[in-house]
Amino acid sequence: MSYTPMKVKDGNTTKNMTDASGNESITGVGFKPKVVFFTAVQTATSKMSIGWGTVDTGGKAMADNNAGATGTWVGQPNQGIRAIQSPSDEYAASMSSYDDNGFTLAWTKTGSPTGTLQVYWLAIG
Repeated sequence: MSYTPMKVKDGNTTKNMTDASGNESITGVGFKPKVVFFTAVQTATSKMSIGWGTVDTGGKAMADNNAGATGTWVGQPNQGIRAIQSPSDEYAASMSSYDDNGFTLAWTKTGSPTGTLQVYWLAIG
């Protein structure tokens, strides 16, 4: 029986939350991931989310929902990243594809969010 070592790579990116919805390719991973874990925080705020991305479901996330109800979090069944600024303004991403040298996120803008989202990721292959 042969053993194939697990591949692991971490990195980070930023996303301007005024950008329109669309895809973003993250490259330089060095392999095709099987799962990617995320933590994301809106710069200079307490708004954050944790989650993971999968191609079959888009991912799962838990997001700070202080904008809707103080001290609460919400689950998101089809997105790996979710930044909630207000009940009508948010920015989120689901996993679009695992690529040979990284992955592609499908970003969705709802309402008129502003600011910068700092995204940290851990790819496992």
